Amino acid sequence: MSTSDAEWVEALAEEVDAGEVVSLSPDTPAIESHRILNTAAAVPVAGDDRWDLSALNQDPGVSPVALVFTTTRATGVVYHPERIETLKRIAYLLINRRVPATVAMAPDSKPGSPYVPAPSVYQTLRALRRFMEWAEAIAEAEVLADCTPALMDQYANALAQRDIEDQSVRASLYPLWRLSQMAKWLPSQDQLPVPSWKWDTPGTGRVQVDPDGSAFAVIDPEVLDPLLTWSLAYVRDFSRDLLPARDLVRNRLASARPVSEEEVGAWMRDYLQQTGHRIPLDPQLPRPTPALHYLSYLSGIDYTSLRVWWDTHRKRRPLIIRDRDLRCDLGVTVTATLHDGLPWADDIEFYDVSKGNQTRGVNGARALRHLQTACFIVLAYLSGCRPQELRTLEREGCIIEVPAPEPGGITGYLVRGTLRKGQESGGTSEKWATIKPGADAAHLASRLAEDSRWLFPGPDGKPISTVRINARIDDFIKHVNNLPLQDRLPGAFRIGGDQEPDVTTRQFRRTASWNILNQPDGEFALGNQYKQASTTLGRDGYASMRNAGVTKMMDADAAAVHRATLVSVSEAILNGAGVSGPSADRLIAAAQLAQPLRAVYVAPAALAEILSDADAQVYDNPSQHSLCVYVPARAKCAGTDDAPDRGSCVRNCTCHARTDIQMDVLAKEAERNRIEAESPLTPEPLRVRLLQVAEQAEQDVDQHHRERRSLPIVEVTNQAGGVSDGD
Repeated sequence: MSTSDAEWVEALAEEVDAGEVVSLSPDTPAIESHRILNTAAAVPVAGDDRWDLSALNQDPGVSPVALVFTTTRATGVVYHPERIETLKRIAYLLINRRVPATVAMAPDSKPGSPYVPAPSVYQTLRALRRFMEWAEAIAEAEVLADCTPALMDQYANALAQRDIEDQSVRASLYPLWRLSQMAKWLPSQDQLPVPSWKWDTPGTGRVQVDPDGSAFAVIDPEVLDPLLTWSLAYVRDFSRDLLPARDLVRNRLASARPVSEEEVGAWMRDYLQQTGHRIPLDPQLPRPTPALHYLSYLSGIDYTSLRVWWDTHRKRRPLIIRDRDLRCDLGVTVTATLHDGLPWADDIEFYDVSKGNQTRGVNGARALRHLQTACFIVLAYLSGCRPQELRTLEREGCIIEVPAPEPGGITGYLVRGTLRKGQESGGTSEKWATIKPGADAAHLASRLAEDSRWLFPGPDGKPISTVRINARIDDFIKHVNNLPLQDRLPGAFRIGGDQEPDVTTRQFRRTASWNILNQPDGEFALGNQYKQASTTLGRDGYASMRNAGVTKMMDADAAAVHRATLVSVSEAILNGAGVSGPSADRLIAAAQLAQPLRAVYVAPAALAEILSDADAQVYDNPSQHSLCVYVPARAKCAGTDDAPDRGSCVRNCTCHARTDIQMDVLAKEAERNRIEAESPLTPEPLRVRLLQVAEQAEQDVDQHHRERRSLPIVEVTNQAGGVSDGD
């Protein structure tokens, strides 16, 4: 696609309704020619019971998607042929027609392509099947046109009352809403009505979305911080133990020699005497199979000789105990530490760095697999690559070093790959900016991948799939949280606290962009996080290499951050939250002005007008527990004409405003500081400082509650031309 995301969204907003009602014959190609990206794939026809959608995708690492249309489900429920035809018409519509503007601008929509991606087509049909079954059972609705907004509300409420995650509710309802927006291109019997629930409005039976309007949640700091800490530790520190251990195992196995049965027997007798007649098991196999590859490493005897001996003598040796708890330690010295001088492991096990029968690759070796995952996490967060672009990076030449433009300047790094989203078959060459930890992660991943063409190969040699890498991220989190070392570490090292978080690859790019833009002095946030505060990473680093990646998201995400701040402030004030501070009145005015932003769809021109309004310049500053209603002429920070410098926020600035939300957070922080100050382990200078900070915070909270004022609800319902919150 040659136009930018903003351009095609604006074009969609202005386009006239076009396109004929979907009508299919058995020989109609299910995928129109303009949607074919993989010309080598077969194109199904409408009469087929199975539609393979491989032609929609040119990414070699993406698992194929197929739609199956049958009249009988596994449960025995028989679908009427007309219902099958409905599903096919809807599938054809989703595959071949551009989404309308209302869908393109909706919170759960993904900018970047005007078409519904193949996996989303599959998910939509699955959600629709479930709804159709429910509607038929509850209301005897035979066709979609029999459904009413009230019935759809009933369905949303039924889902909300079930014990399922909000994300699952969204996944069930959003496809229905999208179909209602595309109903005009379907025959009358296939048309879903527009539901009464608003897509971005919280409440019973309504869908809640992320504050920035993104389909993919920004990763919570309590998850992101320890996840990056562990990932960087694996990349930077633990790898210095794991790679030499891998090479040690590889070299010993390569030099193992065949010997006679008598020599094997002699060595085995000595070994079993040392272990109390116990033999370790291969943890990769479900059956209790001796770890013969590990024994080959210990003995220098090749695997085949050990295998022959074991097959010959196992029945004669009933006293040999196959012990799954017997460790396969390598006997190497662990040098890397994580916290307070604690070694990250007591020893490294054989199967941490070797699959045994496979000396190369990472897919069978536990620790190497975690190391590869850590590389992926670091590079995903620090490059801004989309998951499909990161997965298909090639090893050779994927990192380009950009020398510093002047002595003492910043050395830049670029990730070179292929931009695939919205592109023609094969994609186009692209570069993404990163920083040194990201480049280090890529170099390490290259060493792990070795003979592979791809930087992140899967077990089949192809680029690792999205499903597999998401599963490995989940496995990495579980592994880290269950390390014996966790018992000796502060609670902050646990990823996600008491509950295992659900993190996906798509969240890293969004989270990086959001954090850079949404935090005080955000352009420098990544540099500070990785102890590179002396470098002007934001303006001189990223901006000097404004290619793809995070930097291309910034303009869009800057608007998203601004919009989210205005919407959240508006929601709070319009729901009765108190406001205080020199700019309290201007904050209340901004909250009223922001009401249109709460709508499902705002035309791009109107959105730009609202976001640029001088009265709507509201910026969150979490570190100061304050909002900045920015007026350049009044501001005491070193801001520009466009935005404040939240990193140099001045306490007595007239741009300050606070709501109950900020003050609740500040009160809890004061309480935590007092608890820490009262601990007998807290040094006296720190105790005094903590008490000072707590007292100042408590004074600020008290002042807020003395001066706070709120907007009466009766006023709220008469704002914006009489449109009430409930409309």
